[in-house]
Amino acid sequence: MMKVKNAPANSGNLLKPSSEPHRIYGETILPVPSRKTKMAIIAGIGLGLSYMLFKANSYKK
Repeated sequence: MMKVKNAPANSGNLLKPSSEPHRIYGETILPVPSRKTKMAIIAGIGLGLSYMLFKANSYKK
């Protein structure tokens, strides 16, 4: 177990970037999705939901 530390509050480096020698360099593992990729994902979700609604309505008949 960890013991309680009686020290002033410290926000750490979660809310602000690290100082110069401690920064992370390079690219992230996952690239930032482009506008076309975002639109394709939204279109796929929309088509999937409309298909599910269509199938749900056909079962009711």
